[in-house]
Amino acid sequence: MARVWAQSQRKDGELLVMLALADFANDAGECWPSIPVLAQKARLTERQTRRVLKKLEAAGEIRKRPSNGGRNRPNHYFITLSENPEIITGKKLQGKINTVIGVTKTLVPMSGALNHHRTVSKSAKNSSRPKDSDSRVKEFLAHWAETFRGRFTEPYRPTEGKDGALVKGLLSSFDLPRLKELSTTFFTTADPWVRENAGYTIGVFASQINKLVSTSPARRGESTRREMPA
Repeated sequence: MARVWAQSQRKDGELLVMLALADFANDAGECWPSIPVLAQKARLTERQTRRVLKKLEAAGEIRKRPSNGGRNRPNHYFITLSENPEIITGKKLQGKINTVIGVTKTLVPMSGALNHHRTVSKSAKNSSRPKDSDSRVKEFLAHWAETFRGRFTEPYRPTEGKDGALVKGLLSSFDLPRLKELSTTFFTTADPWVRENAGYTIGVFASQINKLVSTSPARRGESTRREMPA
């Protein structure tokens, strides 16, 4: 990778792909990453990555040997940057030892490509962090835990991540008061499958929601009123 920083004339996305190849490469500069893996590492699309690889090959910084093992086998790439240390003497390091060349040099200031790489990486990390959850989800889970304890005198231990996701999905179809009402009905169900096998969990509640809606007291009363003669 130090050779790429010191010798490559590429920038932006092309430099990112060069650095990604160097990260995969062995000491001889050979690597076999697939396009999807390379694109993910370089923070580019697969289409952009294929276009960049053609440019790098045309510039003479890499050499590609097409795979002969079928469509799903990755190509064989060689980083062809010169290994002559004298070519690198014009690059200035910041007083750090270049372990690849073995001499003390000074590196040029950090390029915009690396800054972009770090910014994209930071954004990717931030996007992977869970966003603030819907306050209605928390309120319903608190209601559920309270009802569960009142019924079984034991605390309800939620399934990490799954219970909240299920509740959030249910709240896209029912408002919070209605969902609480249905959960109360669920805890009083006489269904033997729930009582003896499945148990009173949010997962089972979600799986039974259509049955609860269609058989709730309010719905039964509405159906009776509709069937009464005028």
